[in-house]
Amino acid sequence: MEYRPLGNTGLLTSVIGLGCSRLGASVFEANSTDAQCLLHFAIDHGINFFDTADSYGYGNSERVLGKAFRGKRDKVILATKGGFLPSSLARVGQYLVPFIGPFRSRISRKKSIFKTLSRKRQNFDVAYLKKALEQSLKRLSTDYLDLYQLHSPPREVLEHDDVFRFLEQSQQEGKIRFYGISVNTVEDGLFCLHHPHIAALQVPINILEHHATTALLPKVLQTGVIARVPLARGLLTDRLQVTTGPHLKDSSQAQQQLKNLHDVCTRERRNISQIAIQLLLQFTQISSIIVGTKSIEHLRLNILAQEQPALSQDLLRLITILNKSSKHNQ
Repeated sequence: MEYRPLGNTGLLTSVIGLGCSRLGASVFEANSTDAQCLLHFAIDHGINFFDTADSYGYGNSERVLGKAFRGKRDKVILATKGGFLPSSLARVGQYLVPFIGPFRSRISRKKSIFKTLSRKRQNFDVAYLKKALEQSLKRLSTDYLDLYQLHSPPREVLEHDDVFRFLEQSQQEGKIRFYGISVNTVEDGLFCLHHPHIAALQVPINILEHHATTALLPKVLQTGVIARVPLARGLLTDRLQVTTGPHLKDSSQAQQQLKNLHDVCTRERRNISQIAIQLLLQFTQISSIIVGTKSIEHLRLNILAQEQPALSQDLLRLITILNKSSKHNQ
């Protein structure tokens, strides 16, 4: 495993990190001992960066990590996020989890419909964040966090000092070592660079959402960059879900180019997920690429992306064309 500095924090993060949004029981995801196996597999294969949030699985994701890392706290870099309240669906769903088991597969097939009907809510008031931080520490069974991140705050939050005073105070109290922002847009990421004490930015970066590679990464000097959704929410996997995703649904040209990319990968016996990760590894400003999975086999393939041969000219050409198609569609 390769390790890179997380900005100027002094922390060295594994270039492949594990996103833990799918760990822990929810209406759509079952709680399983497999999660513990996955986390131990990750540690055994060199992953030390684990990213979660208090909203994932109604807090269950943090609980799973807390259980898995007892006695191993010094071997992991724990990053969590705060700022999201339970959505309108989650407020009901968290009480149904113990009873929903036999119906989960049927409900999960309607996941997109339920999420459309559910309303997301955020709260970045300092009083709420103080409580959220304490609850995250308790669920994670730790007295400090390596990285605490604001969870996709709107620009107006970033423009006020109150939340940063809270983060700096929490840092002085030893509850967090460093703080960062998980941003929705490259523009918000660029704005955050004006705050000198932000240790890390978490940004969507992949073949289909690559604006950050040209607009943000060249301007990053002392801030760590964490690349999220590197597989474009499943589009850059063998599932070939070319009819979903915000950057493809209205572009038949982009869909066709993505299909061509899959076809070349099949012909060359290359794994498209590994290629997607391999492309991000070339950007040295990226400290860690977080992949979200519940599958040990998928995680193993993602880790092996570091060892893959150079990309063929056909693949590079198609990726360039796909980049242009997705940029045109944005």
